[in-house]
Amino acid sequence: WKNKSSNSLLVYSPLSGSGTLTKGGTGPLRLGGDNSARTGGTVVELGTLALDNANALGSASASLAMNGGTLDLNGNNVTLGALSGNNGIIHNLSGTPCVLTLDVSSANSYGCPINDGPGSPVSLVKTGPGNVTSSGGGNFTGPVTIDNGQFMASASNWGTPNSTSLGNAQTSGRTV
Repeated sequence: WKNKSSNSLLVYSPLSGSGTLTKGGTGPLRLGGDNSARTGGTVVELGTLALDNANALGSASASLAMNGGTLDLNGNNVTLGALSGNNGIIHNLSGTPCVLTLDVSSANSYGCPINDGPGSPVSLVKTGPGNVTSSGGGNFTGPVTIDNGQFMASASNWGTPNSTSLGNAQTSGRTV
């Protein structure tokens, strides 16, 4: 399924199956259904994909490729089986803190930044035995937890410690 529209599209019915959902086009797409029966991956190429349900991207094993555009977590605690891509931005614009969990079983890497929204910090949790390499600088300020496997943060952005693979290193009281 490819959405290449310049108009807004709201999808609140459940999606299922193993096909890939590709978000292209400049129009915003909002997914609000519980799509936990969906195992296919999601690709964001252009525009904004906003989540109105923690399972909007599919089951916890589903993958996300950020090849451009924006993914708005919208205050949802989202679990991904894989994260890849070097373009685009993941952020949280809802005003409610949220958690992004990477539950990876095999090695993967990503280069897109993870950013907070105004008053809405993002926390990052790494679970699963697969190793994750992040070259994306982000300003997220929530805690970082590595429960299993390795997380290699390769974007230190020397001179800009508020935009690293582990988020904003200058956040007071932050737990890594």
